[in-house]
Amino acid sequence: MIILSFDDCHIEGWAGMVMGGKSPKAMTFYVSDLAGVSPARWQMLRDIEAAGHEIGFHGMRHLRADRPLDWDAFMRDEIDEGLKIMESEGFIPAHYSYPYGAYSQESNRRLLERFKTLRAVNAGGLYRVGEMPSVWAAIEFDFDRKDRAVLCPREPGDVACVFMHLPNPARLALLMEMAAGNGEEFVTVSDAFSRISMPSKAST
Repeated sequence: MIILSFDDCHIEGWAGMVMGGKSPKAMTFYVSDLAGVSPARWQMLRDIEAAGHEIGFHGMRHLRADRPLDWDAFMRDEIDEGLKIMESEGFIPAHYSYPYGAYSQESNRRLLERFKTLRAVNAGGLYRVGEMPSVWAAIEFDFDRKDRAVLCPREPGDVACVFMHLPNPARLALLMEMAAGNGEEFVTVSDAFSRISMPSKAST
């Protein structure tokens, strides 16, 4: 299985990729910076979800979660305020992606009270079935880093986790080619975790 996720607020680019039909059939999009999301862009997110993809949360203002000065204010203004907006637009995100991949044990503890899983970045990226924790990591997919190694032929049932920000047609084509060569499917975060056990809340 491959979990491909996208971060930030590149909604027009995401929608164009999905509606253009040249992308994996199941992806997860973690949206942030909600104050700038217009009604038309909310509709794009609904269209993305209706096409079989998942909408996650990436923070109201894309703030780091590893060292806030006031945890209660962080949860109120960065997390709960954004969740209320998303709920008002018809979204109940179950999964959160850490801005900048920045987190701490305290952020894990607090955010796992709001979300089923938390995603970090650029550590791990490959998990065995039954060993994928609720705080997991994905590797940014480009052509020159260890992402290729993550996507090399693996044991059946392994879960490879990669992410992007803006859609890149060349990278997507390569990723889909590698997946097809390995006989692998793309899954949303919720779909992946519905198929595997979550043994612990240990961090990456």
